[in-house]
Amino acid sequence: MRLTLHSLTFFLVCLLTVTNISRLSLTWRHYGKYRRILRNDYSYIEDDYPSEIPMLKYPAAMMFNETDHYDLFSTEEWRTLIPKGHGWVHLGSQRRPFAVTMYHQFHCLLSIRQALEDVILNQTSQYEAGHSSHTNHCFSYLRQGLLCKSDTTLEPTTPVDLPGNKHGAAASGSGVLHKCMDWVKVRNYVEDNYSIFAKEVGWDVNE
Repeated sequence: MRLTLHSLTFFLVCLLTVTNISRLSLTWRHYGKYRRILRNDYSYIEDDYPSEIPMLKYPAAMMFNETDHYDLFSTEEWRTLIPKGHGWVHLGSQRRPFAVTMYHQFHCLLSIRQALEDVILNQTSQYEAGHSSHTNHCFSYLRQGLLCKSDTTLEPTTPVDLPGNKHGAAASGSGVLHKCMDWVKVRNYVEDNYSIFAKEVGWDVNE
């Protein structure tokens, strides 16, 4: 009995040790990544800049649901997605401009929405000659962004009847919780960065 208890205790100690080492390894890799992003000795000349905006990432969650907002013709609501400064940040002593991917994606989504609205209302787009190529760029850009992030959250399905007396399943995605990055903190960082830059160059902070 003593041998069995001793063996069990030894096994549990080994298991906890391995678990803690694994956690420490993950934490160190996580810290190392953000240490590279947050280090303050980048020159921001040519390729010497961080891969992401220099801020800590904060986890968040979003419950996907249907909404009456952001329909095709809600132009002003869509525009609220773009922060002051149009989603650009200016970094380094020379205030080098960078686009932030999330807001580049929103810009493309708004451009596609505008193109669809123009077709439906039979209006000439404000982009006119270059609009078609820009829309094609945006479709390609968003496609690559979705592939890159590869959200693997599982969505439950409901049974549906199909033509030919067949049956299948459909997913709306509503009511499904997704793990995210805190987009509010990203927006706050981008707007704070723009406010500092705008004051330095004498621009209207509210543009």
